[in-house]
Formats: sequence, structure tokens, C-alpha cells
Amino acid sequence: MAQSTAKKVSVLFIANFINFLISFLIVPFLSRVCTYQEYGTYSQVLLFSAFFLVIFNFGISTISNVVLAEHEENESLVFNTATIILTLASVAGILLIVLAGNSWNFIFNNEVFYKNLVYFFPTLFFQSISSYFLNTLLFYNRVKAIAVIVVSTNVLKLGMMLYSLYVLHSLAAIFISISLFTVLQCVLLYYVLPEEVRKITFKYDGQIAKQLFTPALPIMFTGLLGSGILYANGLFISNMLSVKDYAIYRNGAIEFPLVSVITASILAVTMPAFAKFKVKGEIEPMLLMRKKANVVSAAMIFPICVFLFFFSKEFIVLYLSDKYIESSLLFSVFNLTLLLRFTNYQDLLVVYKKTNYIFIANVVSFLISLALNFFLIKNLGLMGAVIAYLFSVLSLAVLLTLITCKIAKIKLADFHDWRKLIIILVISFGTGLLCYAGYQYIGGMMALCLAACLYFAVIFISFLKFNLVDKIYLLQYATRVPGLTKILNYAKTKNLD
Repeated sequence: MAQSTAKKVSVLFIANFINFLISFLIVPFLSRVCTYQEYGTYSQVLLFSAFFLVIFNFGISTISNVVLAEHEENESLVFNTATIILTLASVAGILLIVLAGNSWNFIFNNEVFYKNLVYFFPTLFFQSISSYFLNTLLFYNRVKAIAVIVVSTNVLKLGMMLYSLYVLHSLAAIFISISLFTVLQCVLLYYVLPEEVRKITFKYDGQIAKQLFTPALPIMFTGLLGSGILYANGLFISNMLSVKDYAIYRNGAIEFPLVSVITASILAVTMPAFAKFKVKGEIEPMLLMRKKANVVSAAMIFPICVFLFFFSKEFIVLYLSDKYIESSLLFSVFNLTLLLRFTNYQDLLVVYKKTNYIFIANVVSFLISLALNFFLIKNLGLMGAVIAYLFSVLSLAVLLTLITCKIAKIKLADFHDWRKLIIILVISFGTGLLCYAGYQYIGGMMALCLAACLYFAVIFISFLKFNLVDKIYLLQYATRVPGLTKILNYAKTKNLD
């Protein structure tokens, strides 16, 4: 059973990694071909779509499996009730958008925003329903079906977007392509649901709806605040500066895709174990496991963060061309948030069932984000937005850390293995500085490749040689991150451990 679960988790993460990669790969094509206005508009529409999904999904996709587990004898009724809610919510949301009409152009300071948003209506309508279908399929362990559908439709979508970009030369065609494949993905996910579940009866149960809404709404508000912290600066930049400025900011506020895979992989392993430790009252082993897991996460993420800090200009020019060289400094500072995001600050609060504190912390952090964005963007421009985001993430991390220490009755000194985290950071910065100095002295693409290889090789060997990482934990998590297992096995054969 454990092996089967691990296999399913691995399949999902590989699928997620491929999807991250697809999103990561489309950006340089769009950045090179589109004008600042076009790319800014594209990014604004995606920003709006993310907010729309959080609001009009109501958090139902997250909580639906819990309700489904409680009503397995009426699974079709649960499915129909949830689908009806999400369908009506999506319709209502789109109607509200239509009623506001060209007012959206004023909000986003973009005369063509609403016109392009209209092409995205099918995506807005189907994305929350598709998200619910996907979570329902996870409940029934249809992992391979999910992976095949999501990856294949996204690959085809990428091809259609490139055709729209290079052949049709149309931003509208890009939005229509995304919408078409969102609809296709939703339909395919529906047809691989178990027959007894997807039977459409149009029956609605008020009691089941209440069971969906009661726990889901706090999740929605928390998600909205979390998205607000991440996306509020986009709205401020669009309104206070220009669409071109937002395009430059958006290409500086890039998260390296592997980081999300790493954190999600570690969370998938640790959360079930934390829950079991808590039920048994074994708090010390739980905290020890958490500390070791955080060290592993830091050992994977800190070196990436530091490398991108030193080589931000080179990365942006290679990835997006010198057209977006202004984004490189923003990118360098933005990626410092990875030093804070190597762990999930909510995990123990979820285990202790104190999720109301997560909501409060997000509210405080969101308000800090709004205030900082308004004053810093006004005075510092785009860098002000990046600094505002950095401090809002820092405030959330500090608040959740202090709350967790109080709830779990642990000292701040015991929250992390601070000594190892500092050593990992020092080794990463020291090695990064030397490699960057060598690259600057030699120059050229070969020097950049050599610096990257040397940097990560030295980091990898140092961490293992000085026993900074628990190798058992590292191997366990690596099985869920594509490619790392082979690297670690190679290191083992070379006696690096």
C-alpha cells in the first residue's frame, strides 16, 4: 500500500513538474514576440483568472473529498450538488464581469483589457469545475488518468499557443487557445470519473451544500488573502504605473519551477506522518522529523536561490532576452523570498487544528502588503513592489512561526535546526560569490556553464561531506523529485556519503 501510494504521488509530481515546465517554457516565446503592451495584457488576464478561481470556487474543490467520504452511499448526489454550485457560481461571476464591462479597463489601466478578457470567459467558467473534477478523481485514485489528461492537453495547448503567436500573430488567438483546451480538459476529466459518480441527475441537496460551504468558505477567504499577498502588487502596478511596467515586473517576479515541486514533495511525505505522531501524542519525534525535513528542503532550495541571486542578469537575458534586462534586478531581489519559503509554516497549525490562526496571520500579512505596495510603489516604482512582497512574505512567516511556537509549546530556538540552516546559507553564498567572481573574470557562455556546474557540484559534495543533510530523508524525498534519485545513487557509488 505504501509503495502504491508513493508511486501515485510520484506520478502526480512528475505531471505537475511537466506542467510547471510548460508554463515556464511559454514565457520566453511570449516575451520575445509580444510587445510590452501585449505581454502585460496577457499577464493581467492570467492574474484576473487566478483571483476569479479562488473566489468562485469557494474552496469547494479542497473540501469536497471530505464530504464525499462521509456520503459514499450518495456519491452521485454530492457530485451533482457540488457541480451545480460551481456552475451557478461561475455563471454569476461572469455576469458580474459583464455588468462592470469597460470599468475593468480603468482598474487595470489598460484600454484593451476587457476586450481580451472576453476571449477568456470559457476558461473562467470551466476552470473551477475542472478543478473539482480533478480533486474528485484523486479521491477515487484515478491518478494516471489525471496525469495523462492534464499533461497531454497542456502540451497541445502549448503547441496551439505557439501557432497563435508565430503564425496568426494574435493575442486573442492565444486566449482562445487556452480557453479551448481548458474546456477540453474539463470534458475529459468528467468522462474518466466513475460512472456511478458522474451520472447527471440535476439533484441538489441543501444539507450537503451546507456541509460543503461551512468549512470551505474559510478556506476560500484564506486562499483569497494568500493570493492577495502574491498578486496585489500586480493590481497596484497596473493601476499606479503602466501596462509596460507590469510586463517588466511580471518577468522579474518569476519563481523557479523546481522549487514548488520540492516543497510539495516534502509536504506530501511529512503531513501524513505529522498527523499520526499527533494522534499518538508523540510530539518530540514529530518536531525532530520536521526539523530534519526543513534542513533537507533548505539544502535543495537555498543553493538555487543564491545562484539566481548572483546570476540574475545572465538568467533573465538567456531566458527572456535583453529586452527584459530591467527585470533582472527585480528577479534577483524577488527570489530572496525563497530563503523564507523553504518550509510550510502552516503544517503544525493544521495538525493541531488551529487553522483560524492561519487566517488571522494571512489577514495581517495582507494588510501589510496593501500598505507597503501603496507607499513603496509610489516612491520606489517596481522595486517597491518587490520589496513590499518580500516584507509581506516575511511578516507571514514570522507571525505563523510565533503562533506555532505558542500553540505547540516549543521554543523559537527549537523551531528549526538554525545551525545547519546558517551553515547551508554560508556555504551557498561563499561558493556563489567565488563562482560569480570567476565568471566575471573569464566571461562568456562557457564560463557561465562552468560556473553553474562547479557551483552545484561543490554545494552537493559539501552538504554530504559535512553531514548537513540526513541522507535517509533526502533519499525519501528525492524519489518524488524527478532526476534526483539517480544523482544521489551516483553519489553513493562514489562514496560521497
